Amino acid sequence: MEPTSRRRAPGMSAHQRREMIVRTALPLVAEHGTTVTTGQIARAAGIGEATIFRVFADKDELLDACIAEAQRADDVLAEIAAIPLDQPLPDRLAEAATAMEAYLARMGTVIGALHATGRPTRRP
Repeated sequence: MEPTSRRRAPGMSAHQRREMIVRTALPLVAEHGTTVTTGQIARAAGIGEATIFRVFADKDELLDACIAEAQRADDVLAEIAAIPLDQPLPDRLAEAATAMEAYLARMGTVIGALHATGRPTRRP
């Protein structure tokens, strides 16, 4: 029997790897709050747990990055900017309100889950 070689994922920069880990971690953080483990995040991302600690000093730094990502408004601003100006004003306002509501819900879910599981609103 020939030995099987493991296939490595394509190389990523540290920045790209951080982004991928945070994108994977966000729904888990929203569901489990501070009780999410780095093992759960690593399995969901399809990486080894040690890979997380190559780009984050510790779990708190990863959670801080998740909070920052949840608060990032780039996507909602782009969504609002893409609303066609030829639509009637009430329709444009409704679309903008829907986009804002989704943004606030995502942010509230992540921060609420962290707060509910013991993470202070502001770390010392």
